[in-house]
Amino acid sequence: MFAGQLSLIASALFSGAAIYVNVGEQPARLHLGYQALLTQWKFAYKRGLAMQAPLALIGCILGLLAGWQTRGRLWLFGAAILATNWPYTLLVIAPVNKQLKRIHSAGAGPESHALIEKWGKLHAIRSALGLAAMLTFLWASMAQTATCQTAVTKSHAFRTRLVDVIFRGHVEGLMGTNRTAYEE
Repeated sequence: MFAGQLSLIASALFSGAAIYVNVGEQPARLHLGYQALLTQWKFAYKRGLAMQAPLALIGCILGLLAGWQTRGRLWLFGAAILATNWPYTLLVIAPVNKQLKRIHSAGAGPESHALIEKWGKLHAIRSALGLAAMLTFLWASMAQTATCQTAVTKSHAFRTRLVDVIFRGHVEGLMGTNRTAYEE
């Protein structure tokens, strides 16, 4: 269960950072001039990659571990959603990244601006995948907690009955037989 909680935290950090880029950073940088826009994007991209790639990987591994430990399919589903960020980034976003990295700041213009706008729209999919993984991990965590609480409640009821039977000396009460003797 601890691995599941950690996967939830990793996916929450991933999705929070990704959403921040779409909601705060990207709109703000689009107001910069062409050169400043491209320079800021390159710097932010390098730092974001160093943070988000490991979070997606760690969250996925921990989600798989939680799924294996608990036999919970929701943990596995959340891990698969989070892992989808890797091929999506490599196949869809990476070509745009390469184009942007090839442009020198001095050569920035309308083309680089349009590419950065396109990058922002593509990045929104990563944000959605991170959010979907986080919500799936949250659902798995809540389902696991509910299952544990049910088991604890049943266990508590059994222990209460066992103690009652031991102190009253009625072995039949433990098995649910001879209720009249138990209720006396």
